[in-house]
Amino acid sequence: MGADATTVAAPRRGRAVRWLRAPLWCTTLAFLPIACDPAGSESIERSYWPRSAHQAYGHSLAQARLTQSALGREWLAAAEHALASPITVEPGFAAEGVFAPGTAAAWGYRITSRAGQRLTAVVRVTAVERVEVFVDLFRLEGGGSVHVASAAALPATKVEPQEQRIEWQVLEPTDYIVRVQPE
Repeated sequence: MGADATTVAAPRRGRAVRWLRAPLWCTTLAFLPIACDPAGSESIERSYWPRSAHQAYGHSLAQARLTQSALGREWLAAAEHALASPITVEPGFAAEGVFAPGTAAAWGYRITSRAGQRLTAVVRVTAVERVEVFVDLFRLEGGGSVHVASAAALPATKVEPQEQRIEWQVLEPTDYIVRVQPE
């Protein structure tokens, strides 16, 4: 009799344990979609990490809502135009430019490069008032431009002219654009 009681008790306990496991597993699955629902949860806003001083300046304009002003819109449009319609130049190209404060200007220079070449862009800035000039290098790729390097954006004055330099080792033959834009 003791053997029969033990045999009967073991399967009941096993069934009871299996039955308790199933509802917990189902309950966990039932709450999983609710816990992972992004619409019903709080989110932490990611910080903006600009890739260049030019992007940081453009972001600061947007944060101050200056991109809604005529000059802010013109500055952004000039930056895009310099990339969309650059002047094609040859190695050794040199230019001198003048820009007036309070106007939006940007220049784009496109150069074709060969693998193994070293591109060097040097911009010397002398200004009557303190001004920052952004110098960025873009690689043309798939119908668009990809930012690859920037010169340090240093404020220039008449007393303290600044030289900004980008050096880039070309790995594959392609075209590059150097964009120069004052703040």
